[in-house]
Amino acid sequence: VAAVVAYAANTHGDWGYSSPEEKLILAAFILPLVAIIILWSIAAFAIRALVIPRLYVRGGNIRSTVKDSWELFCTYPWEWLKFMFFFIPLNIAVVFIIVFSCLITCCLAILPYIHHVVMLPLYVFLQAYFLCFLAQFGSGWNAFETTDPSAPPLPDSPSNA
Repeated sequence: VAAVVAYAANTHGDWGYSSPEEKLILAAFILPLVAIIILWSIAAFAIRALVIPRLYVRGGNIRSTVKDSWELFCTYPWEWLKFMFFFIPLNIAVVFIIVFSCLITCCLAILPYIHHVVMLPLYVFLQAYFLCFLAQFGSGWNAFETTDPSAPPLPDSPSNA
């Protein structure tokens, strides 16, 4: 892409593209690049939302986990698309909160330690959002379910001692 833009800038002396051939060449490079970026983002989202929690819940190898995740995605495609499209504005809101908090704290929240301490509830919320969404697909996807028989049972209510 950079070579095409540099060629056009050197040819015409500006950043405009006058001939249809140059526009076609630029489109031939940019459209596949945009498609690759979109597919890469979807794959990264699927790994973060599906594969990693599944490995935590069931363990096993990565190949069987990716296969199980793909089957879940193919079984409920519309739920996943709605989830992904809702997650975009959710991430935008989190970014706005982070930027706003950095401005309010006079950029102290940019420092790594302070940033992670202050923003930890946001990060926990985003990860728990994935886990709560996956919990609706059954016990094989529920990370909150205890499968260890030696684990003590959870109390029903706090005791007043």
